[in-house]
Amino acid sequence: MAVALEAWAAAEALEVRALEAWAAGEVLEVRALEALAAGEVLEVRALEAWAAEEAWGVRALEAWAAAEVLGVRALEAMEAAEALEVWAAEEVWVAEEAMEAAEALEALAVGEAMEEENSPEQPLTKHWIEEGCS
Repeated sequence: MAVALEAWAAAEALEVRALEAWAAGEVLEVRALEALAAGEVLEVRALEAWAAEEAWGVRALEAWAAAEVLGVRALEAMEAAEALEVWAAEEVWVAEEAMEAAEALEALAVGEAMEEENSPEQPLTKHWIEEGCS
């Protein structure tokens, strides 16, 4: 039973590591979205500067409208990045909790194995021999 618990704990540890790797991938995706949002903000600023240099006319109005659309997109991308970052942090926390649970189960399995080894039903175990019991 201890071997089965150890195997289960090892499988849980691998699953936790997989979750941590997945959460790290999500964090990278969040950072990529943040970089995209920053690029959108820079593009908005460039369009706004171009519009400011233009005299009155259709081109200035079109650039302003495009800047407004890109500004909305940048805000949406930033909000999505923040939401993904919060979610990824929660996933990392869940993975850490699962790892702690797996470690506790592994410790429990080791304790049970030691109890079985030193149980009175097995009088010739190392424990009984060292204690001088017959």
